[in-house]
Amino acid sequence: GKLSCSNAGFKKKSEANRPRPETRTGCPAMIKFRLTENKRWRIIEVELEHNHLIHPSTEKFYKSHRNNS
Repeated sequence: GKLSCSNAGFKKKSEANRPRPETRTGCPAMIKFRLTENKRWRIIEVELEHNHLIHPSTEKFYKSHRNNS
């Protein structure tokens, strides 16, 4: 699995019918994890550096992928 910052990635221009200011910055901050054989979560990679300013109220990680490798 992977938890990514809400600013991860970039929006495709064609996606928005009403263009709004771009909020995503391609932020690399994320946590990668997987479920081990004995049903425990194991963190395999962590990147805590955000490439944008963080407001405490909006500092959230969103589930961007639901694959458990």
